[in-house]
Formats: sequence, structure tokens, C-alpha cells
Amino acid sequence: MRSKIGFVETPREIVSLMTGLITVEKNSLVLDTGFGCGAFLEELLNLGFKNCYGIEIDKDLYDLCKEKFKQRCKLILGNFLDYKFE
Repeated sequence: MRSKIGFVETPREIVSLMTGLITVEKNSLVLDTGFGCGAFLEELLNLGFKNCYGIEIDKDLYDLCKEKFKQRCKLILGNFLDYKFE
């Protein structure tokens, strides 16, 4: 899937490889900066992570994931580089 800002989804094989390298506890806070269609968030949830956050600048992709993940992730619509996190 391509968005108007040039998003290209990470292949599932790469997502699995990268999430397989995680060494933090499953109750750690995890932030996906530019979550796109939610491939990493979905895999993190499947692995049992509970505190998943994501930020996305593209409203269409944000809306897609808000519906896809309901309340399972805390999602932010914004620019990671400019956002003022608490």
C-alpha cells in the first residue's frame, strides 16, 4: 500500500525478523514512530506486548489503524519529529 506521503509497508518477513530481536519485557512501553498500516503494532500485540503506542502523520493510515486496533494500542495522529510527548 502506498499513501500520499510515500509510505511503503514493511514486508511481514522483515517485521517478524525485527520483532524477533526484541529484548525488553512484554510490559515495557513500545513506540512505533510512523506506524503506517500497523504491521509492527499487530506483531507486537501477537507477541503479547500490552503497552503499544504509535504515532502516524497520515490521517488515512491513522484512521485505518484506529479501526483495526480499537483500544488495544494508544495511537496518536501527529508528526513524530514535532510531537511533544509527556
